[in-house]
Amino acid sequence: MGPRIRKLEPIFLRYAAVLLALTLSSCGYAQTPTTNRLASVFARQPNHTTRAYSVAFSPDGKILSSASWDGTIKLWETKSWRELRTLAGHSWGVYKAGFSPDGKHLASSSRDGTIKIWDVATGANTRTLVADSLAVKSVAWSPDGRLLASSGNDGLVKLWDAATGQELRAMKHAWREGRVGLVSCVLFSPDGKVLASRNWDGTVSLWDGSTGRESHILPLVNDFGGIWSLAFSHDGRLVAEADEGTKVKFWDVATGQLKRTLVSPPVTGQTVQIVSMAFSFDGRLLATGEARTDEAHKEYYGVVKLWDLQAGRVLHEAVAHVMEPDSLAFSPDGRLLASGGADGGVKLWDPTLKEVKTLSVSPLAARGIKTYSFDSPNPERMLPQTPLGLRMLEWLGALNSGNVYLMNGYAQARFAKAALALKSAEERAIEDFKLYQELGELEMGGVERSSANEIVVFAQSLRTKEWRSITLQLEDAEPHGVTGIELQRIPDRPKPAVR
Repeated sequence: MGPRIRKLEPIFLRYAAVLLALTLSSCGYAQTPTTNRLASVFARQPNHTTRAYSVAFSPDGKILSSASWDGTIKLWETKSWRELRTLAGHSWGVYKAGFSPDGKHLASSSRDGTIKIWDVATGANTRTLVADSLAVKSVAWSPDGRLLASSGNDGLVKLWDAATGQELRAMKHAWREGRVGLVSCVLFSPDGKVLASRNWDGTVSLWDGSTGRESHILPLVNDFGGIWSLAFSHDGRLVAEADEGTKVKFWDVATGQLKRTLVSPPVTGQTVQIVSMAFSFDGRLLATGEARTDEAHKEYYGVVKLWDLQAGRVLHEAVAHVMEPDSLAFSPDGRLLASGGADGGVKLWDPTLKEVKTLSVSPLAARGIKTYSFDSPNPERMLPQTPLGLRMLEWLGALNSGNVYLMNGYAQARFAKAALALKSAEERAIEDFKLYQELGELEMGGVERSSANEIVVFAQSLRTKEWRSITLQLEDAEPHGVTGIELQRIPDRPKPAVR
């Protein structure tokens, strides 16, 4: 999804069902092949154009990676903080990226159903694992670098041979009350003997790494958990999980018993939701990222906190992002904390949470927005929850990403066979990319009309300020196949109130 196309409220339970429905409805397709033609027209953006789902330091601390829903992974050199390169090739958004223990490779998981392994030195995609017909939410390296673990919307935790790409084992959680859902996160313990996974039935599973047996099921209150809401302590004895909005619960890995709970202090007039966390390498500190919602003013923003674990108190906190901090990572030497925000920003903080540098400037922050208003234009609230509405949402997201690979992935997945016979997915993607180069992001203003086979919306170019009507049609024979998308210039018009 591109800017303003993503879910713009914090990840509270009231939005979780809609989030899941959108994800499951639109991510079942094969990986887009990388071609010289696509590479020749792809122009890198200096900043992520939408949410930065993942940040991670290399083991030697010399490189920081940031992975985004715009389908790219950026590598930043930590001495000068210049961008080394952008890794592009996923045909949908990237949830997570992490370095191998030797720092030579990077693994990334994507909504396009694949895991990609990249050569850090060259940026080459050396291997692609087709892990899931749906989305792959999470990927993790084993401490010895021989295995990869993945989890996603198929409800499985899978183990892979990192060298050959062969699937070794698929582990299935005993879903509570007969429910089946996605697994949002998977991690190896520091010694590699245990895996932990966050299930969307209100549990965390602990797995025996050698046998694949589910050794413990840890009960939580909240059914849903984010990609970065789970973490092992530095010594591997505890696993921590965000729960009940304001709490971080610590469980004994060996016994499965709850050992401790930290509670984020209440904020008058605001709701707090912890969405991400990270332990420092020396085990003294815990960083948490939270969304704060001010219901009275109908807005929210992202805060980062640093906790003293021994004392169980907050040492420092800072308003970090326009939206929630999706991910956090300590540098190996503990001198820096990196944060990736749902607003697309990537920032660095010192041990007192003073901002050191902004690497990727949030599109919202670039426009002077400091907190996100619920009254801001949001296509997910404007568009009908129908195949037509979902296709329009996806197309806007692909276009606003500025990533021709995502545009190609959309065309491959959504255009009907009859339409693709006239023009290939690659040709359509390149046409859309040239449109993006002309107009930049399109901010939707409202729906003009909608029928069983056609929807017409109007949107404004944030670059040229001109208005366009966008018509999307579905083919009768294939109700989920897009027949065509047409854009026309229209006179300037005021934006209607957001529904």
